[in-house]
Amino acid sequence: MRRFHRDYYEKEETKALYQSSLEKFRRGAFEESSGRLIADLFDIKPTKELVRYTKRWLSDYPNHEYAPKLVGIWLEETKSNDASYFAAKYVQRVKDPQSLALILMAAGKQPQRRHLLNAIQRRFERQPHHQVWGNLEIHEVHNKSTDSFIKNWLDVNKDNAAIAASVSTVVLFTNNPDTLEAALRWADSRKEAEWFVANTFVNFLSEQEPHLSLRPRVLSAAWRWFQTNRDHEGLGLLVNRLAQTSESLSKLDTLKDWYFEHRDDDTSTNALIGLLLAYLKLGVDAHPGLVESALSRLRVPIDARPHGLLIPMLEIQPSQEISGMMREACLNMKASGLIMRALLKGIADDEAVLCAGYKLLAENSPYGAGKLLFALLEKDTDKQRSTLAAKKWLRKNRDHKQFEAIRSKLAEMSK
Repeated sequence: MRRFHRDYYEKEETKALYQSSLEKFRRGAFEESSGRLIADLFDIKPTKELVRYTKRWLSDYPNHEYAPKLVGIWLEETKSNDASYFAAKYVQRVKDPQSLALILMAAGKQPQRRHLLNAIQRRFERQPHHQVWGNLEIHEVHNKSTDSFIKNWLDVNKDNAAIAASVSTVVLFTNNPDTLEAALRWADSRKEAEWFVANTFVNFLSEQEPHLSLRPRVLSAAWRWFQTNRDHEGLGLLVNRLAQTSESLSKLDTLKDWYFEHRDDDTSTNALIGLLLAYLKLGVDAHPGLVESALSRLRVPIDARPHGLLIPMLEIQPSQEISGMMREACLNMKASGLIMRALLKGIADDEAVLCAGYKLLAENSPYGAGKLLFALLEKDTDKQRSTLAAKKWLRKNRDHKQFEAIRSKLAEMSK
């Protein structure tokens, strides 16, 4: 939901924008477009002063199309009673329920606000077939009321294929086994929804419960869809995941054949990455044709190079050519995920990779910052450099969920 990273407030140009906007509001210079600006300022640094301007703008433009979105951001950022009562009012009054998405996302994180959940329930009863209600499902926030709501929504819409995108949101965020079971029932009952099953469930399948208990059914549905839709556009994304969850060479052969038949598909590179990783996982030699295909795809200018292929290729064929491509990617800051995996797997620990890791950390990238810092502390032999970077990161990220773990790591290293 957030559009800015909070640390951007430390930049001088952002501070200037923030202060100049406040000065404008202090002079009473409100207009229709001010609602979006207030929302952006909340994302940078929420304050009581901004709450006053929010109420002022909502009073001046109560029916503006952006009003419910601003209320959702206000509720998300402040979790105040005022915001929740404004939210309940907009839940009942807006014409298009889709505009309630941010309010629902914020409400899902605050299940204790019964008046708001009751308002949502009443509005749902008026328009139960809309896809927006899936936004109430929020990652790592679960309670009986919201879980019951989501399951009821899925049951009411058991014949409604139009909510597939919203169901995928539920699958992405929930760890509740009953909710996942309800989503799988919804998909199983609709043949045209099997593409949703094949992609959404397989791509978010994890090694943790409750996903683990559903794995056989999900994979069965995904394989069934794959076998009957081999020419579907974009199938390489699914092939990637099927390959990495396969435990037999016969299934890998089936997926390999698909790759050679569909090398011109826009997602075929994803399939190739998954196949190479699968051979590594099974501890067998990758098919020579796949290795040659990977080399061919990598021997292009750096801006056109599929850097995701470098991780399996560094293990399958650890040549100077492939290592050089990895260093080149790191020096040019190509693919932050690649840099992360290189550090975490210890495949490439030379200075180019380490420098890229530090640069990624300094850019306040939200991509696995905690894991990235742990990797740098482990891999960098220059402990003074890694320690200084960690201390600087800790000063800026006191609210990060891995703050204590990293501080403990530093204390351990100093002994």
